[in-house]
Amino acid sequence: MLKFESIIDAVTSRMGAIFVSQQRCSRIRSPLSKCSKCIDICPTNGIDIKNTQVNLNDNCVECGLCASVCPNGAISIQEPTELNLYNYIVERGKANNKVALTCRKNGNISNDIFRVPCLGSLTLEFLLGIDILPFEVNSVFSEEICKKCDVDNGINCYLSNMEKVRKIERTLNLEGNSIKYVKTIPKIKKNKILNDKEFDDERREFLFSAFKSLKKLPSFAIKYILGSNGEEKKSREIAPNPTISKYPILTKVLNEEKNKLASNVEMMDYLKPSLKGVCNFCRACVILCPMGALKYKEEGDKLDILLINEACTGCGLCAEVCYYKSLELKPKKVDDFILMEPKILASGTKQKCSICKQIITASETTEFCLSCIKSGKGHGRQI
Repeated sequence: MLKFESIIDAVTSRMGAIFVSQQRCSRIRSPLSKCSKCIDICPTNGIDIKNTQVNLNDNCVECGLCASVCPNGAISIQEPTELNLYNYIVERGKANNKVALTCRKNGNISNDIFRVPCLGSLTLEFLLGIDILPFEVNSVFSEEICKKCDVDNGINCYLSNMEKVRKIERTLNLEGNSIKYVKTIPKIKKNKILNDKEFDDERREFLFSAFKSLKKLPSFAIKYILGSNGEEKKSREIAPNPTISKYPILTKVLNEEKNKLASNVEMMDYLKPSLKGVCNFCRACVILCPMGALKYKEEGDKLDILLINEACTGCGLCAEVCYYKSLELKPKKVDDFILMEPKILASGTKQKCSICKQIITASETTEFCLSCIKSGKGHGRQI
């Protein structure tokens, strides 16, 4: 018999403004994770993490602040995605040479303005992307009104991100300042770059993107229900994720500007793991990485752990789960967003313990396995 509760859960999970991908959450993938960014930023205590689930409770007002700080996109705004919004702003700017952006609570409704859940829900990557566009992007808000909102910390998040944007632009010598703060919606004079039909088609595609996603819902719901006997158990199992590109806007921007940029400049707001000790290739980091940014490669006696920079979010889970504390986080460099080929994080070989003859895999040449060292047989010596 069909479980109608399952149908309701399946439908509502796809219709809500905020979507939770449990397997992307560091806390769900490992109890060693200390990440609490979504809980810390939520202004209404609308999030709790328990029983291996991220839950948005009845206090959630769908402001999207949690989505803006979640490093792995475990919590995300479904429609429109930031990439969709960015692309549409680019097209609109080409037509008008100016666009406007505000929060959904702004009472001024106009075809000439984009509305998002909260300005604080916009990520650093997105704001950097639109701040270097060759036309004005008007950010419409009143700081006094924003501080009276239920999401009173949203404006602080937005202003803090804008400070970081300008700092990155100065570091990279990028021409920015396209985002202009205004209190009222400006008049936007249209240039006839797009004809009316083309513009209507573009807007219709944007506004009804959510509807396009919902058309796929019956198939999703049926699969969910038919597999319900083992689905709950399966959803709680930790499996390696496929590689997911995290920073499409930032990667696009830096690639367009790469001829002007120094490749070794550090991007302090973006981190990646670096090897600081001996890697013993337990592969916990590979298995638990929420983004599939770490891959294991074995060819004969040679072992590599590869880092896919465009997928790595710097969430730090790999360093937290490393039993040997061999990983640390360091800032990414400009090249990490431009050069797409995987880089070797750790490289090692298969060896034999000189005492017990057990196979050892390590990134440094060693004479004894850890078991013999702990038992005192090897006295911790290394060569």
